[in-house]
Amino acid sequence: MTMEMEIAHQATYAGPLVHKTSEENPAKVILELMGDHPSASREELMRQFRKRMSVAVTETPGFLTPLCDRYFYHEYNNILAYRRRSERESVDGGTRRVRARREQEEKAVKAATKRIVKAVLLDLVLPTGKVARDSTFGECRRVGGFWAEVGKRGKPDEIVGKMLTEADLRTIWRETSASRLRR
Repeated sequence: MTMEMEIAHQATYAGPLVHKTSEENPAKVILELMGDHPSASREELMRQFRKRMSVAVTETPGFLTPLCDRYFYHEYNNILAYRRRSERESVDGGTRRVRARREQEEKAVKAATKRIVKAVLLDLVLPTGKVARDSTFGECRRVGGFWAEVGKRGKPDEIVGKMLTEADLRTIWRETSASRLRR
């Protein structure tokens, strides 16, 4: 291995001589340089970064160039990627992804609500194997979800079909789906 390769190898795995928690934090230095020279090219920023680090790192100058190069490009690319990601995601105080996910969830709930309105809720077969109209309120509570809300509307041993109509079940469905949209 040549001396140059050895230095590059050690620079890659030994870590920086100037640690990120020190006074001359490489990321902080790059951010300062980018702020002081907003129109500077990457190469110009690299030259200024090397100068700044040469003052901070006085021992083993052979390591300085590979370390500066490696950490400059690493930190510089991280800063640019973070800025691009922030710009891409920022939309009026929120993010596009969150807004899109919320809209998608609302559409799904509305679509399910429309499908449920067409279904006859009393004729649905619950996971217990019984039709909803023949199930007790206690069984509905144990099923969970929407049916747990139905289960709260009567005594555990009462039969759903004798106490509630299809219109009552649809009203409960609308109430529970509206509360899910507000969350």
